[in-house]
Amino acid sequence: MIMVKFLHLYLVSLFCLSVSFGQSTEHPRLWIRKADLPRLRSWAIMANPVWAKGIIPAAQQAKQNYDGIFFPGGNPATPFPDKGSINFELYDCEAYAQFFAFMSLVDNDPKNRDDYAARAKRLLLYVCNEAVKGVAENVNGLEVPFRSRMFGNFNRANYWGEAFGLTVDWIYSYLDSNEKDLIRRTFLLWSSQMPTSYPMSVLRWFPMMTGTYDNPSLLGKTPDAQYSLRWVANNYYSGHARNMTLMALAFDEADDPPLDQAAAPVLKLGNSMRSWVRNLLGGWLYQQYAVFEDSAKVYQDYNLNGKNLAVGVASGGIPVEGSLYGFSVGMIFQELLAFYTAGYLDSSLYGPQTKLINSSFWDKYIEGFLHTIAPLSKMPNYKSYNYMGKIYEMAAFGDLLRFWVTPEDITSFGPIAAYDIITNNQERLNKIRWIGKYTLQGCEGKFLDRVSNIWGNCNATNAIFYFMMYDPATNSDTDPRSDYPTDFFQKPIGRVLSRTDWSPDAAWFTYLANWQTINHQNSTAGQFEFYRKGEWLTKEWSGYGNNAMETPEMFNTLSIKNEHVKNVNWFESSTDSLGGQWTNGMSNGDPYTIASFGTNYTNVQSDLTQLYNSRNAQDLQHASRSIVWVKPDNLFIYDRIKTKVSGRFKRFNMVLTELPEINEKNASITTAKGQKLYYQNIFPENAVVTERHNWLTDPFDEYHNIGEDEICKYRIVVEDTAADMRFFNCLQSTDAGGIAPHYDIIKSSNFSNFEGILVDKKYIVLFPRYLDDNGDFEFLLSLRPDNILFYIAGMKPNTPYLVNYIYDGLNYRVNVKFGAGIVSDSTGLLSGQGIPQKRKVDVNEPSDNNSANIKILNETDYYSNSVIFEISGSSEISCSLYDLIGNKVMNKQLGFFNKGSHTIELSELMKPTDNPIFGFFIFKLSNGKDVDFKRVIQ
Repeated sequence: MIMVKFLHLYLVSLFCLSVSFGQSTEHPRLWIRKADLPRLRSWAIMANPVWAKGIIPAAQQAKQNYDGIFFPGGNPATPFPDKGSINFELYDCEAYAQFFAFMSLVDNDPKNRDDYAARAKRLLLYVCNEAVKGVAENVNGLEVPFRSRMFGNFNRANYWGEAFGLTVDWIYSYLDSNEKDLIRRTFLLWSSQMPTSYPMSVLRWFPMMTGTYDNPSLLGKTPDAQYSLRWVANNYYSGHARNMTLMALAFDEADDPPLDQAAAPVLKLGNSMRSWVRNLLGGWLYQQYAVFEDSAKVYQDYNLNGKNLAVGVASGGIPVEGSLYGFSVGMIFQELLAFYTAGYLDSSLYGPQTKLINSSFWDKYIEGFLHTIAPLSKMPNYKSYNYMGKIYEMAAFGDLLRFWVTPEDITSFGPIAAYDIITNNQERLNKIRWIGKYTLQGCEGKFLDRVSNIWGNCNATNAIFYFMMYDPATNSDTDPRSDYPTDFFQKPIGRVLSRTDWSPDAAWFTYLANWQTINHQNSTAGQFEFYRKGEWLTKEWSGYGNNAMETPEMFNTLSIKNEHVKNVNWFESSTDSLGGQWTNGMSNGDPYTIASFGTNYTNVQSDLTQLYNSRNAQDLQHASRSIVWVKPDNLFIYDRIKTKVSGRFKRFNMVLTELPEINEKNASITTAKGQKLYYQNIFPENAVVTERHNWLTDPFDEYHNIGEDEICKYRIVVEDTAADMRFFNCLQSTDAGGIAPHYDIIKSSNFSNFEGILVDKKYIVLFPRYLDDNGDFEFLLSLRPDNILFYIAGMKPNTPYLVNYIYDGLNYRVNVKFGAGIVSDSTGLLSGQGIPQKRKVDVNEPSDNNSANIKILNETDYYSNSVIFEISGSSEISCSLYDLIGNKVMNKQLGFFNKGSHTIELSELMKPTDNPIFGFFIFKLSNGKDVDFKRVIQ
């Protein structure tokens, strides 16, 4: 191990001194290599729809805007259309420059390539000529164009910052030495600002800025440091790393002399652009690998000892910042793609972090995306959005502006596709091509429009990736979703996406129990949602919070009032007053979630306690949620809450799309398509169910900034103030005309440590009152349990249990205990039909056979030597004989019987070769599905 580490450090030192083997010295080398140009130019033909109806119209519009808006008559417009701000610009110089630079590579006409390159250069130099003058903050309340301290590292840089490095690389041969020097000094200025800007300011104590690379010290030695490291998953960190990478790799060594030639070596951080490469590989990428790769691999590859609270927290595929900012993981792959095409992803030279480009995260990202979108596309909910064409709704979380899959997601899938083309990963490439064509805003009908119509938001990168993804000779029309299982679980954020099947009529259950350390992670832990046959029945109330409005009542989770905290941060005021989860790293810790999936159920359990406590508010002793989805139509939600004192509210929140009809503890809604959702509160037994919403005339007046095309309008709230209490709520969905279920409450007889319900006399759902109560217990039933479905949550995982029952003259006593029998699943759910394995028969037990499929007619004639029975249909018949303590003493197959009445002679069954038996017995007759009993005396 010591020699391996020494060799690695030796090779790294060689990298610091000279160009390593495999690094490209050609241009282009960022995302597109010189070797790729013949292939891309072969696609730049009018027979290719993406080129002819996408790229060419976009290029024509770009040239028109350049000639008429940027430089009318060949001179810069006054005022210039790009105001040089740090936020959104309608006419963004660098995005136009990037698109023109791309056209200078792929257009087949050399004269066109020269023209495009000239346009790209002029726009690029216009920005750099101003920015290179240095930082100048607001003058008379106005930003100095292109010179704000945040220009290179705030929103604008996240929107379009990739354009600068790419443009330089793609038009490198068109730039003279003075122009390269001007651009380089501008890039050095911006790069020097990023490590101390948000969110890197949160990580400013990390030693990588002082020259420590490839070292576990970069992952934090204390819990506070490790929580801070989670900001690596924030979109600004990803944007900074991508932009710096592209700028640092754009320059050749000959064009990158040291700024301080007298006193500092060229590779002193900040003294040249290439000095940042080592920092990016050994620092930024080192941290990204730790946070996004599966924790087991990180611990092994980095040789870590002890638990690290940041390692692997963003692994698993679905971005932890949610449905809006989640596209930022694409920035990471854009960064990785640049390192790869420039020749820097050799793990033997630059460490195991370079393997992030081949991480399973990216396959899971694709799988997670497909699980996240609704089963079918549809027109928007509001006619004002119909211009977009069809959209896919999604199981959204986190801050959200628009409740559908938006065009910018292509910037995440595009770089993966570009890499897959180079590495010939055709299977994954086909999936991405289907996603790009069929799922983003407008779906297939607006596919080419998404390529051509890019200038309203300056989405040059979108069009470029579309062109790079689609070989005109290939087909991308195969829906890949059925290739995946119907269940998805991402443990680090407790994300469950489970559906009955991949058809448009599927039922779909979603759940989230996320840690909440960085921005855009709302109080959503414990949230459930349900979708059925093309409609949401309940979901979160999606929108964009202002940090003061991110409370559980907007989501399907719990509000729990903690002790009042004085002098809270401005973003904590609503959490303090409305009983929220403490976001932005202010909670006492993380939730913990387990999930399992069966043929007819999904089971989830989360401990949420630490999210409701902060360092200053410590009243909560326990908060956990258990949910069993009995597929396809029933959800059972069981919550445990315990506080140190009583009198503080606890609320169950559920958001609805329609105004509910409430009748005491019951409620229902009818959807636009006529489906029904029935709700019933079981516990607390004295609870009051109410509907609450904060808007007066329009749901979009809600104090939360509601997402566009959002469909939620109302809430059900159940409230209690007991110190130790349980919420138990049941949902059932039906087609139009369906009826509400009937529930019978069941409580275990030994200290009531298990409780639940019998649903329509068909199945039982039980939960433990306390999570550690998973031992022996007993409960009573008024009907025989043999053919009832059982779902018993909270048992010990992967543990065998024996389930017995006996009739006591009034009820059936069902006993559950450890022993050889049914084995619980990985989450401790015990499930099955007719789950009891042993039955203690009583001579006074009633028949309890209501099906009439098989019925013994002379069951009260105990001394008869015959058994007379009838069946309502033809079937195989078997019989069994039990003694009075439940032991089976005989079992025989009687053969096939037609519909009607039949007689069995007991003497024929008890042949002389059998051991003679005498006394009182229970005779059981069965057709494999239904049974009936008769008491006999032999």
